[in-house]
Amino acid sequence: MAISMSNGLKASLINTSLSAALSGTTITLFSGPVPADANEPINQSLNKALATFNLDGLLQYEVSGTNLRNRPELWNSEAKASGTATFFRIYKPNTSLSYDDVNYEVEPNSFYSTLNSIRIQGTVGFFGSDININPEITQGKYYTIEYFAIGFM
Repeated sequence: MAISMSNGLKASLINTSLSAALSGTTITLFSGPVPADANEPINQSLNKALATFNLDGLLQYEVSGTNLRNRPELWNSEAKASGTATFFRIYKPNTSLSYDDVNYEVEPNSFYSTLNSIRIQGTVGFFGSDININPEITQGKYYTIEYFAIGFM
């Protein structure tokens, strides 16, 4: 499966840059069946949020030619659940949500199909995925994304 951008993200690119549209987003690794695309809701009974990566609450990106990549920084996460990561979503968190260890903060619109949500979705696995990592995530273990890039053609 290829990287998928939500309709909300595509529409926002008419008026703003990709790095501006994605400023302040987080990356969450999920288990379970991969939704058809970034517009599809996450199935709360089948998909579990395993780990959310951010840097001081906000991820920052820079654009270099046709590539979007993280600035030189490490994105860290302590896994809040154990499972096999199958996909990720980049989204803007809802800061009005309370944080809990069972169903920790994820964008509420990740669970619904909306027209204006800013999201990117991709696969997770050992090789040939959009994020290549060991997909076996263990609760309480720390994970780091040292490099992340998305190329556009």
